[in-house]
This record gives sequence, C-alpha cells and structure tokens, in this order.
Amino acid sequence: MRTWPEVLKERLAADAEEAAEYLRATLEESDAQMLALAVRNVQDARGSLTDLDLSQGELLTMVQVLSDQAMSLPRAA
Repeated sequence: MRTWPEVLKERLAADAEEAAEYLRATLEESDAQMLALAVRNVQDARGSLTDLDLSQGELLTMVQVLSDQAMSLPRAA
C-alpha cells in the first residue's frame, strides 16, 4: 500500500494543472510554512515549477510570502 506522500508526489508529477491548483489552494491559506512545503512537494515531484500555468501575480505572491517567512527567522550568530 502506498503512503499519502507517495500518492501526492505521483499526482503532482503526472498533472501540471493539479500541481498549479495545489499551489493556488495552499497560497489561499496564507500560511508560509504550508506554502514552503507545497512548493517543495511540487519541486520534488516535477523538478521545477516552470511548466505550471501560474500567473505572474501568483508567483510574485508566493515569493513575497516565502520571503516574509525567511525574514522572520532568527539569524545565526
């Protein structure tokens, strides 16, 4: 029996539209950690996000959310 992560990876790899919708749905949650995980899942499944039908605005919002999360992390001494 396959695990959920295996099924998710397979589905994201097989269908670019499903991968894009997965990222859009995650983006709507306004949770930077969840978005980072979703981007990593798509990246692992597809190798990149470049073939996804995401608008420039969606990509910019993702970058901004992830950037804001990175800026809030404690800095190493």
